[in-house]
Amino acid sequence: MKKKGLAICCAGDQSLHERWSGPGRAFDLFVIYFGDAEGKWRGSADYYMQGKGVKLHLIHDAMEAYPDIFSKYDTIFCPDDDIDTDTRTVNQIFRCFNAYPLALAQPALTRRSHIAHPMLRQKRFSFLRYTNFVEVMVPIMTKEVFYHLSSSFKLNKTAWGIDYLWASMVQEAGLGNIAILDAYPVTHTRPVNVHGGYYKTLNLDPWADLSRLMEEFGLSTEQRVYKNVYKFLGWHIMV
Repeated sequence: MKKKGLAICCAGDQSLHERWSGPGRAFDLFVIYFGDAEGKWRGSADYYMQGKGVKLHLIHDAMEAYPDIFSKYDTIFCPDDDIDTDTRTVNQIFRCFNAYPLALAQPALTRRSHIAHPMLRQKRFSFLRYTNFVEVMVPIMTKEVFYHLSSSFKLNKTAWGIDYLWASMVQEAGLGNIAILDAYPVTHTRPVNVHGGYYKTLNLDPWADLSRLMEEFGLSTEQRVYKNVYKFLGWHIMV
């Protein structure tokens, strides 16, 4: 029997995941801790793994190490550890995603977020938008899509360009719709420091990764909104 949704958080020492995974959550939590303190965050999770690496690599490793866990769930949510929200919002993200239903989506980002792609900023009065792009920072997807996309998880370490590839893979395989969930936004708290920080520490060049993937797979950086869904007096209106 399939279980409720699974949230996977690759967590460092300053992870914010406990803000949205506390009492009342309608989903299970898999924490992959990449810090040095043995067992940190173990008590906050239904499933726990400790390892070194970058987000998508660690998720891929967990999928291979614990296939029986992943097979239990129909919906998988993979927020970064610097996402600030609350349990009620994440519960609603799962419900909204499954109600439509969608193949791949993400919550919109609040106005106070650090944002790399302006299209992801919450749109006022919108319930959700059907698009051709969501970011790897906070994606939610069906299990079918998760396994389909898993072949891309280790194509590079920065994950730059992976977002565009995911949309292409979902669309080409006819797996379903992609959307931004404006009704349930979250906050990205950490600025993107392309020339320093995380990328500098790991000696990574995100622009080179992006360029290579775009060329290798013939991808376009065009981000499109196909339709908007507005909710008014209980009615959902698509335009």
